[in-house]
Amino acid sequence: MYFFETQLNDLKGIGRVMAAAFRRLGITTIEDLVYHIPIGYEDFRQQYAIAATPVGVPVTLKGSFVSFANRQSWRQRRLHITEGVFQDDTGAMKVVWFGQPFLARAIPLQSPLYLSGIIEIYQGARQMTNPAWERVSDSRPVHTSRLVPLYSLTKGLTHKQIRFFIETAIKGLKLDDWFDEKFRERHHFMSIIAAIAAIHFPESETVEALARRRLAFDELFFLQISRLFMRERRKALMASQFMDRGLLQSIKMQLPIKLTDDQERAVEEIIRDLSKPYPMQRLLQGEVGSGKTLVAALAAAVVVKAGYQVLYLAPTEVLAHQHYETFHNLFANSGMTIALLTHSKTDISMPSMVDRRAVLKAMSDGSAQVAIGTHALLQEKVKFNKIGLVIVDEQHRFGIKQRIAAQQKSEGLTPHLLSMTAVDAWKSALGGALIKANRFMWCVH
Repeated sequence: MYFFETQLNDLKGIGRVMAAAFRRLGITTIEDLVYHIPIGYEDFRQQYAIAATPVGVPVTLKGSFVSFANRQSWRQRRLHITEGVFQDDTGAMKVVWFGQPFLARAIPLQSPLYLSGIIEIYQGARQMTNPAWERVSDSRPVHTSRLVPLYSLTKGLTHKQIRFFIETAIKGLKLDDWFDEKFRERHHFMSIIAAIAAIHFPESETVEALARRRLAFDELFFLQISRLFMRERRKALMASQFMDRGLLQSIKMQLPIKLTDDQERAVEEIIRDLSKPYPMQRLLQGEVGSGKTLVAALAAAVVVKAGYQVLYLAPTEVLAHQHYETFHNLFANSGMTIALLTHSKTDISMPSMVDRRAVLKAMSDGSAQVAIGTHALLQEKVKFNKIGLVIVDEQHRFGIKQRIAAQQKSEGLTPHLLSMTAVDAWKSALGGALIKANRFMWCVH
């Protein structure tokens, strides 16, 4: 009997070398193994007699071998060729394997077998090259005569080995469904055990689709649950509150341009979150040129005017310098000090500070109110005084650990987090689920 938490090396047949190969695929437990979902299937359900077998399509034959012979290729002396004669009641044909001389001993003669592959015509006769084979038994075939699953592989593992171990694990798996029977019936879901078995060894495309539907629902359900837990944990954290709406209006009036309706709505939602006693975690989405940077700049200005610093992360030096110039131009007459830090460049909107050491000191003592830069801002030696807001541009190019590291740059209260992304990147992540509008902006909580 196996459980999800059972270690993979407890599965019969998996030794140290095999376990190491599975680890390269991120598989260390039975749960990891059964959730190693097929990347596709080969359809070997059509079974034919040898005499009636079509050429060039996947087929399955049922018969037996009457002879085997191993020889070396005359072109490549190190290449071993195994040739066998396979027959059924309607005729016989040659079967060839390359580089597998052990098959002449492993495959029994005069024993009923399934053979799955593609028939070709070679020198005027039917031939099958490198087919899958399997003994005929009372059990349902695993490697032939069905929709045969294919998997992501690594060195030291074959599709056949992965299929064998997954089938073994499923047969011995003890697993109670987390949804009761009434819920499953209401939503037309398989049991979790049935779904796991059917995704690996489906009887038909319809069954495979039903299994995938159940597993996809589970994935989204638990993702949503984890998000709810994360949100509740975030509410337990303390953050600074920025509630001066009069200040916001004053800053907006000084801007050289008028905000669009989408920008106004996004700013309103962000400022509403900044007024709460727990850290904001919001995604600002918009096309290139829709004005995301301006919205972020307004949020930054509110935080700066309240006496806090803003950390602005960009994925490249070019973008970081571009944002630095944008902030510098927007707030040129506001008295706000803006610093730039990348691996190759340092700048600050204070003429008296020109070298890197002075800029780092300004960030550390708080006189640099907005710090814009690349991953260089996350270096341990880069210190800050009191961060109230972290802005991450093109957030999909930063890992979760990097975003957390940015927030942890501040001691005491947790900074608010505003992530930004372009529409195309967000559309791609959702598999095209969003409808692209003209220069729209969307704020996600």
